[in-house]
Amino acid sequence: NLILIYILVDIRYATYPSIIIILKNLISGKDDIDTLSSSSDESSEKTENCSTVLKIQNVVEQLVTRISFSIYLGWLCVATIANASIALVSLDLADSLGWTESGWSALLICVTTLLGFLFLLFRQDVFVCLVFNWAVGAIAVKQSGDPVVFYTAIVNIGVLGTLNLVTAVIIVISHIIFYIK
Repeated sequence: NLILIYILVDIRYATYPSIIIILKNLISGKDDIDTLSSSSDESSEKTENCSTVLKIQNVVEQLVTRISFSIYLGWLCVATIANASIALVSLDLADSLGWTESGWSALLICVTTLLGFLFLLFRQDVFVCLVFNWAVGAIAVKQSGDPVVFYTAIVNIGVLGTLNLVTAVIIVISHIIFYIK
C-alpha cells in the first residue's frame, strides 16, 4: 500500500508508461522493476530513481513487519514457558520429580536459551532472542536472592547474547556483500 501511494503521489520520478508497468508488476507480484523501458536517458534515470525508491520502501516494510512479528513471537514463547512453569508447579510435578523450585526455574531458563538458539540457527531471528534475553534478564533481577536461578540466568544471557550478536553481525555482513554485488 505504501508503495502504491508513493507512486501515485510522487509521479515526477517516472513517466506515465513506466507507472503502468510498475503497477502491473506489483499486481502480478513481480519484484523486478528494472525491466522498465524508456525512450530517453532522462526518463531512464527517473525510472531508475523510482525503482530504487520502491526497492528501499519494500525492504523497510519487510523489516518493520518482521521485527514486529518477531517481538510478538518472542513474547508468546516466553509467556508459554512461564505458563507451563506455573502449571507444572501448581500440579506439584517439580516436587514429585525431586526438583526444587530453583532447579525447575533454572531448567526452564535453559529451555528458553535452547529455544533462542534454535531461532537463531534456523530462522536467524535476532529479535526473538532479544526478547528472550530481556525476559531472562528480568528473571535474574527479580530472583537475585536465589543464587541458582540468578547465576543460571546470567550465564544464559551471556551465551544467548553472544550468539545473538554473532548472528546479527553475520546477517549484516551478508546483506552488505549482497548489496555490493
